[in-house]
Amino acid sequence: MTGRIIGNLLDVKCINLDCVTEKLKIRPQFQRGSKGRYFDELKTASSYLSIILGSSTLEILRILDQQQNIHRIFKGDQWKEIGVIFHSDIGTPIDPLNLTRDFKKALREAGLPEIRFHDLRHSAATLMLKQGVHPKIVQQRLGHTDISITLDIYSHAIPEMQTDVAQKMDEILSPVAVKFLLH
Repeated sequence: MTGRIIGNLLDVKCINLDCVTEKLKIRPQFQRGSKGRYFDELKTASSYLSIILGSSTLEILRILDQQQNIHRIFKGDQWKEIGVIFHSDIGTPIDPLNLTRDFKKALREAGLPEIRFHDLRHSAATLMLKQGVHPKIVQQRLGHTDISITLDIYSHAIPEMQTDVAQKMDEILSPVAVKFLLH
């Protein structure tokens, strides 16, 4: 069974991307196991996500779709249409082991420390929280069943937020405190 983030990424089907509403729906995952390669249901109801994407992400996905059309024509009868956005040279889903290998190679070539592919999910969550994204939104984007899971896992991002809150409270209360003290 592949990791959740890899499974979610590799099973993204063209039909689950709505460029009008700018939403990506996460649906059954592509798995590899004793039964071979197959689409499998997600673990929980909250795993069935609809995520609004930014315009630059949508543009990249449009470019990938155009490239897929070129690959489809170029490969002809070799093309195996499964409808996934991220695919091999012949249209089949990318093998998770190949994705992991290529990811680690890209990190080395960029001079970055080696991390697991799944760590991208943690990085995204931490960055969202540090940018002031409400934890409920982070929870929904991650597909956690309960906000307490999100807060427990990413509590390391919260202490920095305490400083931000203190500064914001100073900004809110300073005019009141100065007026009160002057009278």
